[in-house]
Amino acid sequence: MGLIGRIDFVNTQDVSTGVNSEDTYADVYIALIDATTGQQTNGNNVTANYIIIDTDSSGNDTISKQHIDIPGQSALIYSGIIKQTGINEDGQIGVIYSKSFTVSSVSGEEDSSPPVNICDLRINYITVDQPESAPGANDAQITANAASSYLPVRYSIDNVTFQSSGTFTGLSGGLKTIYVTDSNSIGCAVNQQVTIPVLANLLISDPSVTMGSNTSRWSAAFNPIVFTYQRKDFDISAITSDSLTSNAALTINADLTRVVTGDLVYVSTPIYNGVFSVTAITPGSLIINTPYISSSTGFININRLRPYYQLQTKITYQDKILGRQNTIISTNRPDSTGLIKADISNFLQSVLRAKDESNFTQVNFRDDNLSASYQIAYAQHWDDGTAEGYTSGWTTITSPYYVVYAAKQLGDQYGGNLAAYVPFKHVTGGAQLAKWVTDFSEPVYSIGYPFDLGFIYGEDLAGLNLYAVVTLLDINKNPIGGLSQINLLNEDGSFLLNQDDSKLIIQRSATGDLSVIEHIGLNRLLIDQVFADTVYYFLIDLRYKDGGEPSTFNYSSTQSADPYVDGNLQIKDNGVVKENIVVIGSGTFNMPAGDAFSVEAYTVDTSTATNPKLTLTVLKNGITVFAQTTPAIPGASLVYASTVDAGAVYDVTAIAVDGADDVTPVNITDTTTITTTEVQVMQDQLVRVDKSLDYNSIYLRWIGLTGSWNYYRFIYNQEISLDVQNATIIKNYVFDWENQDSIEEVIGKSAGQKIKVMAEDLSVADIKGLQSIKYSPKVQMLVNKNPVKWQTIVLNTATFSEYETLNGQAPFSVTFNLPSINIQSQ
Repeated sequence: MGLIGRIDFVNTQDVSTGVNSEDTYADVYIALIDATTGQQTNGNNVTANYIIIDTDSSGNDTISKQHIDIPGQSALIYSGIIKQTGINEDGQIGVIYSKSFTVSSVSGEEDSSPPVNICDLRINYITVDQPESAPGANDAQITANAASSYLPVRYSIDNVTFQSSGTFTGLSGGLKTIYVTDSNSIGCAVNQQVTIPVLANLLISDPSVTMGSNTSRWSAAFNPIVFTYQRKDFDISAITSDSLTSNAALTINADLTRVVTGDLVYVSTPIYNGVFSVTAITPGSLIINTPYISSSTGFININRLRPYYQLQTKITYQDKILGRQNTIISTNRPDSTGLIKADISNFLQSVLRAKDESNFTQVNFRDDNLSASYQIAYAQHWDDGTAEGYTSGWTTITSPYYVVYAAKQLGDQYGGNLAAYVPFKHVTGGAQLAKWVTDFSEPVYSIGYPFDLGFIYGEDLAGLNLYAVVTLLDINKNPIGGLSQINLLNEDGSFLLNQDDSKLIIQRSATGDLSVIEHIGLNRLLIDQVFADTVYYFLIDLRYKDGGEPSTFNYSSTQSADPYVDGNLQIKDNGVVKENIVVIGSGTFNMPAGDAFSVEAYTVDTSTATNPKLTLTVLKNGITVFAQTTPAIPGASLVYASTVDAGAVYDVTAIAVDGADDVTPVNITDTTTITTTEVQVMQDQLVRVDKSLDYNSIYLRWIGLTGSWNYYRFIYNQEISLDVQNATIIKNYVFDWENQDSIEEVIGKSAGQKIKVMAEDLSVADIKGLQSIKYSPKVQMLVNKNPVKWQTIVLNTATFSEYETLNGQAPFSVTFNLPSINIQSQ
């Protein structure tokens, strides 16, 4: 049987050595091929003769002849650089060195006798290329390298399925066994174990609250916001009995040469838990001062190997003032058990501001002063003997967290988490509909005065078309009708607070419904309706219509520039502009099923082209439902309107060019009907309509404990006083008592006006809501309605008499200082 040789390049890789230079590395083998069958076969120590040619940048060759005995199917003849690319002598980029190989002959016949019974198969090494990034991630990678005289070598991690590559991916952490075989007919096999570490998921609890399948990551800024970590230095893979002392010997995957007897270590396993002293050190294990009971696994913390250990929590947020992304690092130390509690509430309080930027013209205002989003990453740090110390890579928690300018009280549900105020698409696990963010059980709306209701728009509502439903009530709280729904449309997918880019745009639909683009965060729904005299109360809640899976809209708008042909594209959702492309643009977004949509291609400018044309094409699930062409003159428009079909894919194309062929006209009426289910996400909030006369009223607002603005109008007689103080008094020296006009003179005064506002016969519920005005760090008085203008006031500190619990009704008053009056002084 004749044999021929074939050159194989294995593990080829390119390594950049500069801007225009690169080295190519490879392992070069001679593989033996059966000349009759064309299949690779064993050589049984035949001799292969081969030639190596080294070529320099000038094309000069250096030739060397070599030979090698091949006992198996192939043999390695070279490992290293086979090509170099760089700047040659002509200053051009090209090959400046190369190495080529040729098999000249395979001498000798294959030995028909059985091969020599020698197994020299061995595993050279196993490297952990990538540990498992987190428990359950299954993303670890290892590479085994083996050698044998009888190639090829094959690898397996289960001793069932073998492969030619020694690299295994998608592995979990823990102890693994690598099995290797070669081509020796006597069946040589070896195996070796390796432990794949798991990057510790140190975070064991966060400030989130889970309710059924829903999770709230919204926290009150003025309560503890705690991330709890468990330090885990090294894994304990097994525990055995020490032969000399019968104490527990812990097998640890770490370099223990620096550990000394007497060191205190913290051990956490189901059998051994606590702080122990090291009594002896052996290679790969520590013996601790406790008798051996049984084997178990867990982790160990060793201060000797990780001195001055600390856990760093990185808070990433959008700085509202600077308009850029910032980070804050919180550094915390563990207790003796390795438990670390990082309370970051103080840091998050600095992210928020007691300030309002609403002008009360926006139907739905997202308050990014009183709410913010942030992301968390953490890293371990310890002293490794260098000035900087060792800091591990950052482990990022993918889910964002949110904070609101609020303070939960003892007895409040869910502690410092605002889960009771966070709405979800589906209320499960016994959770209730979300509360509105107000300190009043029954807020009071004064017609003609700025007023809004706060609510949290959570990420679970992203992509939904929320709308407010208002039910009008008479004096007996009986329904007497309702308003048109107030639409709260959001961009597809919405976005986090730190991705705003000032996209909060107010729009009004043709039907008169109020609509805005809504965003994740604390939102404030404006109430500015003028109600009939019969309306004394109203109920308000938020809902969306569930009509099945949303549909995808792919769109593009193009136009020619020479000669110029104007073309634009506009897509509306329930009458609200979703996309408005002027000139050129493309993209994709989702639209809820059941919504009415319209697509319009239009022209505004006059074209210099001789035959400008505008074409609009709409495909639904790949089938053309609309196609029209019209001259691209100012005012030209092509419109297609229909209803969004659940789960459909729409492709919209607008083209404005010169001299295009007309498309075959198509306009298919879409008969899609979507059955929608109305889903309520917020509790019904009862609001009282204040019908009192507007006579010398004082209208106040303040940031309440729940994290949004509260409003109240004091409509009765108010008490105004002026407080004047002689700030600086000098005494005159009297020379002439008869003619001197004074002994003392005032050369500086300070003055401030005080107002005492009062309300009579209030219910206890109203008084409890008004009490938060005395807790609030920010209180303002309305000084102008149009445009809306507020003035910050300061409440007097005092002990207030609120109400007697027996009566259930009482007057309420509060005194505050107006800004100081400017008085001329010397």
